[in-house]
Amino acid sequence: MPDSRMAVIEGMFYTGESSESIQAVLYFDARSGRVTLSQMITCIEEGPVALEQPPEQKTLFSSLLIDIKIPPRLANTRRRLALDNGAVFVTQDNESIDALAERARALTQSSAGSATRGFSRNWLYRLESNLGAVAACFVAIIAIAALMIVYGIPIAAKRIAYAVPQPVQNSMSEGTLELLDSLYLSPSELPSEEQARVLALASDAIEGVGITSYAVELRTGIGPNAMALPDGTIVITDDIVELCANDNELLAILYHEIGHLQNRHLLRRVLQSSFVSLGLIVMSGNVETIDTTIALPTFYLDMSYSRGFEIEADRYALQSLKDRGLSVDNFSAIMNKLENSLSRIALDEDADEPTTRTARRQQKLLKYFASHPLTAERLALVEEYRD
Repeated sequence: MPDSRMAVIEGMFYTGESSESIQAVLYFDARSGRVTLSQMITCIEEGPVALEQPPEQKTLFSSLLIDIKIPPRLANTRRRLALDNGAVFVTQDNESIDALAERARALTQSSAGSATRGFSRNWLYRLESNLGAVAACFVAIIAIAALMIVYGIPIAAKRIAYAVPQPVQNSMSEGTLELLDSLYLSPSELPSEEQARVLALASDAIEGVGITSYAVELRTGIGPNAMALPDGTIVITDDIVELCANDNELLAILYHEIGHLQNRHLLRRVLQSSFVSLGLIVMSGNVETIDTTIALPTFYLDMSYSRGFEIEADRYALQSLKDRGLSVDNFSAIMNKLENSLSRIALDEDADEPTTRTARRQQKLLKYFASHPLTAERLALVEEYRD
């Protein structure tokens, strides 16, 4: 916008009282520092005409320039100048508005004691026009996101999980076992004497670490596995009981699940997955549906967090075995058996594709609970706890 006594900017005026728009012209008088908005005069033959002087009878708004809120430029998007009483002037003439903003800054600096209500410099536009600055911001955002994923989210989830009262955790687990029973699990088929022995062993182990609110359930249907729910319920399958050569190997499994309970792993996993999903939804702007672009990163991050929980539960189990005076070899023995058993099941799946819907569901659940395969890292933990 040239430095003249009278400058003209065309746009649309909204009163703020309705959605109706008025074709308007913004006039800036450099002598007085005032801005006047006037309705554009329409000629039948020539169309809208911006007059050289603001017609007094068509004046829509008048104010000092320094009292008008001028937003920063963002690429070539339309600028919305906020006026009094909710009125707005919208224009596509960014160059003229930039010049007007510079004039407002100059007037503000030269007017001793005067204050600007909402003037904003074009730092955002200048930033996004600078490729080096954009690249630096991109790297900073990636670094901050990585720090949040690696440290921020797990720390926040852990603190929140430990702050959740047990009654709330109990309510979160309501219906979970019933749902698993309806889809995947069946009542235990172990002899009643064997069931009583396992339940007594589990109760002794759980009460021995100070847990008073718990339940132990025996089931079959998903292969050799055990799981812990937030309400203190530990589910043990027949297959894993039969896989254990002695009570000490079963204790290693029980202590691993107790480790999940004591560290509130399931609740932390739910919280962390929720935080990651929410973050990806916010970043992608996809607030209506969650497609694979959000589901896949969430899945892989969840697996990463879960592996950390498994290691933490392993450490708890190994330390508990040591505290009880039992050999940590019981842990490595049952883990080796468990891995071999799961490997055989995987081979059987490839050789014999399940044909029934129930069988497919069972195998999907088995794959889920076997999503953390035995690794050298887990077995190496045993050496750390060996006397």
